[in-house]
Amino acid sequence: MAPPSRTSAPRLGELDGLRGLAVAAVMCCHFTDIAAPVTGADRILLALAGSGWIGVDLFFVLSGFLITGILVDAKGSEDFLRTFYIRRFWRIFPIYYLLLTVLLLTSPLHPVFSLEGSEYRAPGLFFYGANYMTEAGGWPSRPLIHLWSLSVEEHFYIFWPVLVAMLSLRRLAAATVVLLLAVPLLRALLLAAGASGTSIYVPTHTRIDTLLFGALLAIVLRLYPGGARRPVAGAAVAFVAAGLAAAWLAGPRGVVWQGWMPFQLTWGFSLLAAGFTGLLVATLGLAESNPYRRMLRCRPLVRIGKLSYGIYLFHVPIDAWARNLGLHPARHATPDSPIWPELSFYVLGIGAVVYLLAELSWRYVESPLLEIKERWRYRPASPPDPGGAER
Repeated sequence: MAPPSRTSAPRLGELDGLRGLAVAAVMCCHFTDIAAPVTGADRILLALAGSGWIGVDLFFVLSGFLITGILVDAKGSEDFLRTFYIRRFWRIFPIYYLLLTVLLLTSPLHPVFSLEGSEYRAPGLFFYGANYMTEAGGWPSRPLIHLWSLSVEEHFYIFWPVLVAMLSLRRLAAATVVLLLAVPLLRALLLAAGASGTSIYVPTHTRIDTLLFGALLAIVLRLYPGGARRPVAGAAVAFVAAGLAAAWLAGPRGVVWQGWMPFQLTWGFSLLAAGFTGLLVATLGLAESNPYRRMLRCRPLVRIGKLSYGIYLFHVPIDAWARNLGLHPARHATPDSPIWPELSFYVLGIGAVVYLLAELSWRYVESPLLEIKERWRYRPASPPDPGGAER
């Protein structure tokens, strides 16, 4: 068995808590996106739920931060790139391919499971091309609409480790800053050339800056150890408020993604990512006894965060099947009755089903695969052979 990784560190429950909040926000957004408000309470509920798409951006920031930390800490160890790719394979690919296989096999069996002709996208989906297929051909059938973000992350996992391996820490920081400035400029150029909102929202080359904000934080904390402390965290709270407020006020419908304005499609995503990066700084820097950190460490939220990958994969297909069965409240809403009571029950009920499915996946699929993953650990480089120069 390989020796323990020199990069191993205690798992921060707060980061799992943030993941839990992120996936809960995304589920609320997807579960309510066809509902029409009738009363004032409906409008408030749907405005809050509709803003939940920003949970994907929080996922991106967290992924950039955690993956970059792993890579920088492991750099210089024996075969660290090979080890990284193998470990990512066992964590990500099997359950993703399992879901795709189930969706493709069940689609012809009954209209409830139909992919509505999107089966032709299967080759691209298996090679993590969902985002570029969406850019070129529009959104796929309902059970597949969320896979674009997994493609963005997978592309990041492929190219970013190579850059980390090639550059020193300071040069990596400089390259990250350049990319953080270049990506929103690219979005602005594409928008000026007539690109649609979807063509800017889903491709890797226009969304990678969100992951790079998290990556830059991981780099800075290693260049300047101890940077995430309470004085920095105080400023970070203001940074969070400014970033989120700017994104919220950028369009007439707030952060609800339909009806984006140009500012949202260019610098709005950057401001949102900057705000989430500040939130992450606050999470790392505030005292452990702080009520905010205690809230993030609550067991149910941490558990949801730990299962967030499975929850994210399963939640849209389960919701799509429920809609096809006529279970969504919007299918039988009346123009004079508030929809929020039934909608709240639906969100909680379908959310519970998704959670139970993710628990089963964790116990019977993911955990056994993680045991295989742990056979590959980051190992210190072998010491130089003192006689090597004479041979």
